[in-house]
Amino acid sequence: IEQLGEKSFKVKKGKKFYFVKRFGEDSEAFFDFKKVCSDIYNLGVPCPEIYVADKKTYDIALTYIDGVNAFEYLTNNHITDKQLENLYRANWMAKMNKGAIEFDPDKWMFVGDKIYYIGYKLNKYSEKDKDKLIHEDIKKWYFTREFAEYAREKGVEIDKSLIKTEFETNREIIRRFFNP
Repeated sequence: IEQLGEKSFKVKKGKKFYFVKRFGEDSEAFFDFKKVCSDIYNLGVPCPEIYVADKKTYDIALTYIDGVNAFEYLTNNHITDKQLENLYRANWMAKMNKGAIEFDPDKWMFVGDKIYYIGYKLNKYSEKDKDKLIHEDIKKWYFTREFAEYAREKGVEIDKSLIKTEFETNREIIRRFFNP
């Protein structure tokens, strides 16, 4: 057992690892978390799947995503075309199923080119969510001023020489989609 947070653990059973979240006496938080996890999975958004939810101990075990946090990855690397495609696919799946998820990089994990949502937050889709990824959140996935500010809030300084202008970032996004 490896403690990951105050109430979260990495646990090995047989040859598999699981992410275990303990809720102690907080049954409401347990049932809320369980519902959100199930709802996100049912949207078709790649995310950890519930392995077991124990109603007696209020523990939930999910598949463990053995990858790198997208934020940590992006502080030193550029998002790949396939990762970007998978991010847009997750957005499309959520939107088509009337769900709104968070697109801050620290809410996602990369396993190679695969991407998994670990934000565990889901809202009902609204008109303000329509193009939020395309017009706002995507700027946190490239070396932009917005990404540098986001990183600074998390205590990470980004080399200023890596920061691209909005024009350069937009040109890169267009190049990836229209001139692969």
